[in-house]
Amino acid sequence: MWHMASFELMNYAIKAPSELFNCSASLQYHPMSGSYIFVNKYGKRFMPESRRMGHYKGDIEASTFDHDHAEYPNMPPYMIFDETFRKQGPLVPEQSLGPQTLTWMIVHKLYKWSEDNSREIEKGWIIRGDTIREVAENLRIDAKRLVETVEIFNTNCQKGFDPEFNRLPDSLSRIESPPFYGVELCLNIINTQGGPVHNARSQVIGVNNEPIPKLYAAGELGSFFGHLYQGGSNFPEALAFGRIAGRNAAMEVPWQ
Repeated sequence: MWHMASFELMNYAIKAPSELFNCSASLQYHPMSGSYIFVNKYGKRFMPESRRMGHYKGDIEASTFDHDHAEYPNMPPYMIFDETFRKQGPLVPEQSLGPQTLTWMIVHKLYKWSEDNSREIEKGWIIRGDTIREVAENLRIDAKRLVETVEIFNTNCQKGFDPEFNRLPDSLSRIESPPFYGVELCLNIINTQGGPVHNARSQVIGVNNEPIPKLYAAGELGSFFGHLYQGGSNFPEALAFGRIAGRNAAMEVPWQ
C-alpha cells in the first residue's frame, strides 16, 4: 500500500447535522468575513480563519498532535460568532461559488438551512448564550480563556491587524453584538489517495515487488499522486489508467 496518509479536505463542517445525515454539512466557502473565530476546547484560536481549507497544501492545524500531552488539542474545533454574523446568512448555504454546491446533503436535498440560522438554533445545532462566557460553558470549553481570546481579537480588529495569525484585514470584524453563538465543527474530507501500489500497466504490486496476477487498480484507490491532491487531475488519472487496466485485463488468459 502507498499514500495511505494522503487526504484532501474541504471547509469545516458542522458536526451535529453531519452526524444526523451521515454526510457533511459544510460551512460557507472560505474566506468568510465577519465577526467570528475558530477556537479549540481551551478557548484559544489556532489558525487564520480567513484561509481556505479546500485544496490547502500546508499543515492542518486541527489535526496537530501534541506529543507532550498525548492529544489533539484542536479537535474538535469550534466556531464562535455574534448576532451580526448570524444575520449575514446561512452557515451552510444551499448555493455557493464553492464546492458546497456538490455536497451530498445539498444535491440530494436532505435539508435546507434557514436563511438566518434560527431553525438550527432551535434544533440545538447552534448553541446560543447571552454572553461569551455562557456560550463557552454551554459548549464545555474554557470560558475564561475564550473571554480573553475574544477580547484580544476585538482589540486587534480595532487596529485592523491580526498579529496572532495574520488573518486577512478585510475579514476582521469585532465579536460584540449579543447574543452570541457557538457551534462544534468537524473535519470535512473530500477524498483519500491511499491504496494498493500499481505500476504503469495498472498491475497491483505485491509485497515481493512483483505484479499480483490478474489484479489491476486505477484512479484514486492507490493514486500515484502523493501528499498532494491534484484537483481535476484525478479524473484524467482514472480515465487513463482505467483504460490501461481494462485493455491489459482483457488480454489476460483465463485460468484453467
